[in-house]
This record gives sequence, C-alpha cells and structure tokens, in this order.
Amino acid sequence: MLEQFREGIRRQIDEGDAQTHYDLGVAYNEMGLHSDAINELTLAARDPKRECVCLSLIGSIQLSLGDLNTALEAFHRALNSEHKTPEQQQALAYEIANAYEMNSQPDQALRYFEWLATYLPDYGDPRGSVAERIQALRSGSGAQRRPLPTGLETDGEDVDSALDDVFGKGS
Repeated sequence: MLEQFREGIRRQIDEGDAQTHYDLGVAYNEMGLHSDAINELTLAARDPKRECVCLSLIGSIQLSLGDLNTALEAFHRALNSEHKTPEQQQALAYEIANAYEMNSQPDQALRYFEWLATYLPDYGDPRGSVAERIQALRSGSGAQRRPLPTGLETDGEDVDSALDDVFGKGS
C-alpha cells in the first residue's frame, strides 16, 4: 500500500514543486521513513530559498541515524547556502559543533561553539548552552581555545566565509 502511495505521488507531483516535496519530506520523516524523507528534501532543496532548511533537516536525519560524516556534509552545505538567515547560521553552527563532538572531533566542535559564543553568547539549546558545551569540551578532552579568524569577532554576517578560513571549504 505504501508503495502504491509513493507511485501515486511520483505521478501527480511535479519535480519542481518544492513546497510539496518539502511537506512530503517532513511527513516521511515524522513517519520514520528516513530514506523517503531525504529523497523528498533533496528535491525540495533545489529551490535556493529552501536549500538551507532542507539540507539542515537532511543533516538532522543523518545525525539521528548515526551517520555523522554525512550529517556534517549536509550541515556544511546548508551553512554555505546563499539564502540563510542569521538565526539559521547560529543554529547550524551549534549543530555542526554538536556533530563534531559526537564524531570525537573536539577541536572542531570547540571552534564552532566558540564562534557561536562570540556572536551570540546567550545561545541556548536543550542539549546545553554554548558556555556549558565549551566548558565540557575544554575539561573533558583537553581542547583549548583557538584564535578566531580576523574579523569573526565583530562580523557575524558572513560566517560561512570566516569559517571557511578556519576549516577550509567544505570541511
């Protein structure tokens, strides 16, 4: 029955209908159909205005599946999206830092958490505030504060460019 539903969807929905593909991706994810969700969100991400949100959701799905490297790739692609808000940048910095920490890469995690703390020191998350996460990384792994790239301290508007200076493009 599910396969008939999928086939009906494929016949009725134009590949360029980003809103419908996004909605399907969210619905599939909520039903636990992760592969279908990723496929629909990938189609929806072709719309530049939806790219950041869709890639972020794909990253979250991959993270929940334990595929940390693929999650990081999706989060980095989302961070490099042309159409993103400062709030999306901040959330992505937290997600990237969290994924790096989960992937036993404390130095990379610390860099993203420190950037976020510099840009928005009160950023909170149910998984822990930025200050708590930084403290845990420094005490648990020996990770130390690294100098931020020039200009990052005061200019949060071009985070993807500044982070590329630190980590290299697409890291």
